[in-house]
Parts: sequence; C-alpha cells; structure tokens
Amino acid sequence: MNSEDKFDRIYGELPAWIADATISKCGIDRRDSIISKLISYVVEPYASKHKEDLSKGGKCTIEAGPLIEAAMRGWKDLPIRPLSRGEMERALVGIAGSRLIAGMNVKVSYLTKDGARFIVIEPAEKPPPRPPPPAQVYDVEIWDVGNVIIGMELLRKDKLGDNVETVDISVETEDGCGFHIIKASLDDLEWIIGEDPINTFISRLSPQSSLVKLARLHIKLSTPMDKQKAEKIITSVGISEGNFNFPR
Repeated sequence: MNSEDKFDRIYGELPAWIADATISKCGIDRRDSIISKLISYVVEPYASKHKEDLSKGGKCTIEAGPLIEAAMRGWKDLPIRPLSRGEMERALVGIAGSRLIAGMNVKVSYLTKDGARFIVIEPAEKPPPRPPPPAQVYDVEIWDVGNVIIGMELLRKDKLGDNVETVDISVETEDGCGFHIIKASLDDLEWIIGEDPINTFISRLSPQSSLVKLARLHIKLSTPMDKQKAEKIITSVGISEGNFNFPR
C-alpha cells in the first residue's frame, strides 16, 4: 500500500472534524483549493504571457501531466499540496469553464488525447474578423466633354481643390484641333488659362462642346482619400456613375 492509499485510509477512518482540522493544519489542498491555485499559479501567468495571441483568437495549451507530478512531489513554484492524486485530477477537470483572466474573457478546457492531458485556454468568444481598410483613391479620371466641363467644379476648394496635386486636361475637336495640359498645379492653370481658370475654362469650352470629339480630365490628389467620400463629392457636382473612375 503506497503512502497516498494509507493517507486516504487514515483520513476515511478519522472523525470528520479531526480530518478537516488535520488537513487545515497541514495545508492540504482539496479540489476547490487546487482549482483556485491552478488558476493563480498556472493559468493566469500563462494567459498573461500569451495575451497578444489570445486577443487575436489563438489558443494556449499547457501540458497537465507535469503539473500533477510536480504537485505530488512538492515544487516550490507550484505551492499545491493535494490530498491525493485523484483530488488533483478532479481539480483539473473542474478547472473548465469561462473565466475573466488577465483582463480577458477566456474559456478554459481540460482535454485528454492519446493518454496525455492538457489545459487549453482560448477566447470565450472569437473576435470578429477585422474589416478591410476602406478603399483609397489617388486619382480621379473623367471623360466626355459635358462631364469634363462639370468636372472642373471639382477643383474648387469646397470640393477637391485643397487636395489637388496636379491636373491633366485634354481636349480635341472633330477637325483635329486640340490642346493638352499636363501635370499642372492649380496655380499653373492661372497663367495657362487665365485669371479665375475654372470659370474661364468652362465659359470657353461650353460653346464649343458640340465640336469636341474627345475630352478628358485627370486629377491627381495630394493625399489619398476614402473612395466613398470621393464618389460622394464627384456625384454631388452632377457627374453620374459610369462617367468617372479611379485609375488606382
């Protein structure tokens, strides 16, 4: 008969109050006490160490077999003195459940596989996948003469004007006459087209619009912006979907 069986037999033969006093005096741990200490000395430190992985939905696995052996032999880093091996094993089963550990709601499980025993820590609820970042717009391209005329309104400060790096404008008539402005800043447009270039361009091109076979306006933004916001601004001046795109 081993020492554990002898202790169980002696404990079973003692009056309950004497047995309880002996266990208390000797600092012997029963199931609930073992569960509490396993959480304090094993689960919480391990969860804290792997908090980043857990926050991303990962799992942490602790081999339970060595914990049982360490507790039965006495290990200063694991101050558990189980009443018996069976009490230790029952505590490992009882450790399962949802708990608040290291500031996180986690699910603790006790699993056995091929004779090996494990404590598994995982998020109580899997975090939802992160939404994809909003699509960004770097350039705006508008075509057809009517849309290009309207699109010049986008260069005003209350539209895209404060975020315009350069402008390309191409216009060609049916008889082959045309002009092209490439990589012009808003200040450049003043000496190329004239004072108040937006209104000047619109007033000059509008009467000739029936003669134009090709017109293109390309706006390069200084800072990328949210695609939905860009679409809202563009449609607000009267350019419908299908008459503009975002090259990149």
